[in-house]
Amino acid sequence: SLLILGFITNKSDLIKARTYYDEALALAQKLNNEKLIAKAYKDIGQNYGTQGSFSKASEYHMKALNIFKKLNDKREIADIYIKLANNRTKQQ
Repeated sequence: SLLILGFITNKSDLIKARTYYDEALALAQKLNNEKLIAKAYKDIGQNYGTQGSFSKASEYHMKALNIFKKLNDKREIADIYIKLANNRTKQQ
């Protein structure tokens, strides 16, 4: 999966990882798969956070959060809240 390739690559090549995440997002949107769209947003947010762009990371995490709330995915909601808190802490 493109999300997995992005995750693996995010450790060594942030730009290439972002390409995988963007491709995954485009495919998820084409398939109208809400859960995959949210996961792609979450991973794009993580990619921005790794780059130190914490406000951009929070923007994508909020997009993911809104979808996960709609899907009532409690585990992912909790994970996003943790990521948002981490972004906020690192911004200060």
